[in-house]
Amino acid sequence: MYLLILVLLILLYHFIRQEHYKVHPFGYPFLVEKKNFEQIERCIDMSTHLLKHPSMVEGQGFSIYFDEADDLELKFAGRDLKCVYDIFKRVREPKTNSYVCNVMVVPLCNNKSDKEISVGGHYDGSIEETDFFGKYYMPLCTTVLYLQTPKNFTGGELFLKKYYDDKTYAHIRPVVGKYVRFRGDMYHGVHKMYSDESTSRLSIVFEQYIIPKTKDKFVVQDIFTESEYDETTGEMNYR
Repeated sequence: MYLLILVLLILLYHFIRQEHYKVHPFGYPFLVEKKNFEQIERCIDMSTHLLKHPSMVEGQGFSIYFDEADDLELKFAGRDLKCVYDIFKRVREPKTNSYVCNVMVVPLCNNKSDKEISVGGHYDGSIEETDFFGKYYMPLCTTVLYLQTPKNFTGGELFLKKYYDDKTYAHIRPVVGKYVRFRGDMYHGVHKMYSDESTSRLSIVFEQYIIPKTKDKFVVQDIFTESEYDETTGEMNYR
């Protein structure tokens, strides 16, 4: 009996210490990869459209905050983003109801001295919704579809680590048409990409959440509204 109470107290202590509310069911996979998820020609068409889209500010990308809704397809079409909705339909996870889509451009580095344009390691939590205890909801998962890369490059890998684990779980090389899904409580970022070409690394990233109550939001805005330069790692940490 006393042992059971001790175990419960330890579990409660760890729950209180955590900053985030996790929603991952037992056995939910840490990583899923699918090559050739989208045809190359379709990726080229989407890249051309999105890079010219009015929401694409200074070639950095843009974000779409939205909730599940009956008229969601019309909302995307009304902003000339039907191609993004078509991808969302295919990657949406069951029971999720709130989302952040980042149309993300990672610029290229031309030499090893470039430090400021990699995506620093972070946990996703863009919706900034909290539970009863004030803990931020983590996504059930984050999904990535790579739309564009240079033909010849080094670096640019997505790195993943398990929750509060310093050991790298996986490195994912960007490949056009490839789909990646990882658990929403994984620490991740993007290594610098080096190439002499002018073609940037472009991807569509969906943070997929399960929250008790949605607000029927649909907002398109600039990407990376907050950033912080880490002098130790030489990376920009985006939130």
